[in-house]
Amino acid sequence: MLSADFDAYIAANLAEAQNYIRRQLFRIILTDLRLGGDASGLDIVQLAIAKNINCVGMTAFGDVETAVAAMKNGAFDFVTKPLNLQKLKITLKQAIANDHNRPIKNTHFLPFPEENSAIFAENSPFKRTLDDAIKVADNSASILPFGETGTGKEVLAQAIHRSSR
Repeated sequence: MLSADFDAYIAANLAEAQNYIRRQLFRIILTDLRLGGDASGLDIVQLAIAKNINCVGMTAFGDVETAVAAMKNGAFDFVTKPLNLQKLKITLKQAIANDHNRPIKNTHFLPFPEENSAIFAENSPFKRTLDDAIKVADNSASILPFGETGTGKEVLAQAIHRSSR
């Protein structure tokens, strides 16, 4: 139901969800807070928060205590079941909009929005490079990255191109 507005990935169980989160960059995660058995959506919330990803939990009306626990653990919001699709889409879009204002601890990044991925920088020289890349992606200037072989010039150029108009 959400794939018309979002690139959606579906995990069949907790292990698969954890694997997705560890391997890919997501802007938002939607999880049921009751996954069945010993699995808990709170585990997904905690992993998402640790990776600095906004998370929205789904819960049945009688399970609001779990939703409150998810919010205390850092979830962006929660929605109750049965789901109101319009309200869910609004909540997800708000979480994504909030993501742009959410700092990633000591990390700069240049997103590839259509691919749910990004280039990340943790050291100061590369942070400055990404800051410059973000600035030039916002205008129509032509750029020519240069540097030693194997430093990622082509990847940086592709990121700038994909982030530009």
